[in-house]
Amino acid sequence: MLVWILVHPIACVAQTNALRLDIALVAMDNTNWVRLSWTEVEGAGSYGVYAATALESLGVSEPLATVGSSQLGLNVLVDESRARFFYVTASGGADDHAMVFVEGGTFNPAVDYTVTLSSYFISQCEVTQAEWTSIMGGVYNPIWNDGKGDDHAAYGISWFDAIEFCNRLSLRKGLSPAYSYGTYGPHPDDWPSGWKSSYLNQKHVAWNRDNNGYRLPTEMEWEFAARGGVPAQNGGTFDTTWAGTRIEGQLGNYAWYKANASDVGQGHPDYGVHPIGHKLPNELGLCDMSGNVWNLVWDLRGEYPAGSVINPTGATTGTSRIVRGGSWKYFAAACSVSNRNYYSSPANRVDDYGVRLCRSIP
Repeated sequence: MLVWILVHPIACVAQTNALRLDIALVAMDNTNWVRLSWTEVEGAGSYGVYAATALESLGVSEPLATVGSSQLGLNVLVDESRARFFYVTASGGADDHAMVFVEGGTFNPAVDYTVTLSSYFISQCEVTQAEWTSIMGGVYNPIWNDGKGDDHAAYGISWFDAIEFCNRLSLRKGLSPAYSYGTYGPHPDDWPSGWKSSYLNQKHVAWNRDNNGYRLPTEMEWEFAARGGVPAQNGGTFDTTWAGTRIEGQLGNYAWYKANASDVGQGHPDYGVHPIGHKLPNELGLCDMSGNVWNLVWDLRGEYPAGSVINPTGATTGTSRIVRGGSWKYFAAACSVSNRNYYSSPANRVDDYGVRLCRSIP
């Protein structure tokens, strides 16, 4: 979970995307020193405090300090030449999948379509190859050689694979799995052999929204988070083109896409899929929402409906599932927060499709 804290030398202002974390900034004796403190994150093993002189530089430097889980505050110096912007990360502990709280809200993905979402959690980054193998077992060895490493985004994943991963991770963490398969229940070990072989079998996959386990985001949850959610709405940046910026000349700071990860050519160190979280995050602290690997979502392909819908889950008929966010192989336009893409079958494994996790708040 990542918490943004914006600090100014005179008036200290705190903003957090994780509303369940209380942030305090207290000026000390009319100096430029402030006391930065935060509430405990359950399961955290340590906290990292980062500083930068410019907002664009957050996330690209070493932490100002790393403190143990029992330390919930730090005195920091705020001035123009040293540091004016800070954020705090919580990491380690029992759950390595950092989840960011997204406050529910309302937005218009199309002129005549209004969506209202309840609050939810979404993962700060995409699932890595190490995380994938730790849950699914075996050796991560896709038929494509487009970037390998424990911290690289997992790719070559089908929609069916993602459903299985979510349930296996939920069971590992002691959570109620979000999905079940026909009458076979929620445990993939009990599902029939060959269930992932045909797109027709997707009709047997059911989602229980009341369960607290890991799942795929809906298409609208993905877009709302990619745009920056309520913090971006409050800050006037929600109507963006890509996650984190609306200026194409800045996109390389936020995304791995065709210009900086494909056009460089095979053999170049920047070619292909990359480690997660090495680009600047958006207003919610989410990384790689544009580019790197496409994010699989729950929804079937379909036209947007007209009118107002609460917590939409996509079309009710069809065979193709939606993917969002673009990838390292695609032009800038394909990586925009509004672009919708789909593929032919949820049984197909595609070389630049990956997984970003989500969780409901019952």
